[in-house]
Amino acid sequence: MSVTNINTASELTAARELRAMIQGRVLLRDEDDYARTRQIWNRAVENQPALLAVCETSADVQAAVRVARPYNLPLSVRGGGHDWTGRALCSDGLVIDLSRMREVVVDPRSRVAIVSGGASAKDVAAAAGAHGLVAALGNCGAVGVAGLTMVGGYGPLNGLYGLAADNLLDAEVVLADGRRVTTGPDEEPELFWAIRGGGGNFGVVTSLRIQLHEKRHMIAGPIMYHLSEAEPVLRRYAALRRACLTNSASRSE
Repeated sequence: MSVTNINTASELTAARELRAMIQGRVLLRDEDDYARTRQIWNRAVENQPALLAVCETSADVQAAVRVARPYNLPLSVRGGGHDWTGRALCSDGLVIDLSRMREVVVDPRSRVAIVSGGASAKDVAAAAGAHGLVAALGNCGAVGVAGLTMVGGYGPLNGLYGLAADNLLDAEVVLADGRRVTTGPDEEPELFWAIRGGGGNFGVVTSLRIQLHEKRHMIAGPIMYHLSEAEPVLRRYAALRRACLTNSASRSE
């Protein structure tokens, strides 16, 4: 994809200032590696950010937020970059890229994982699975856990363990003024309520603490039938569903 925009003087100044502040990389539109770094899952998205800040720490994220304001740069956040509308890439703005922040630390005793803001579902699944644990995640390993959690987080284990948002214990968030706060049931509770389903409008989530669950044996995969078998399959499925609901009601009495 060719880039027709040129970097303005303010963008060059913002990039120079940000490079002096962060450990990560800052890329402008006319620089090598820009095209590869801006690439997201939906390659049809053509948004061209002015700057890409590839952050490595929460302090890098704070610096990016603070630099964006005086230069009137729109902000967007890239975690997994899997949103089909391409909201990770803001046109002519500054992208806070968390793809280098993917650490996952598991405490098998408490069954809790500390997940960096750019970690994907497969990162968490691998780290948890090493201890015989699972997390309430989605259906695709490339999806970012922070983004998934902030929009609810539907997946195959919802029936057992709830949504991904239900399993969020607390989070570290960088706010619009650059402050870094921890939010949970007892700290910044209104922010905690907002990020569990409200999307990425309230700050940049740089770390999450999520509840894990013990589940050593799982079977997953599609079950497919020929169209000619549709009627008997659906009838048997309906009967099985009724039996499951009856058993569930009996156990709750």
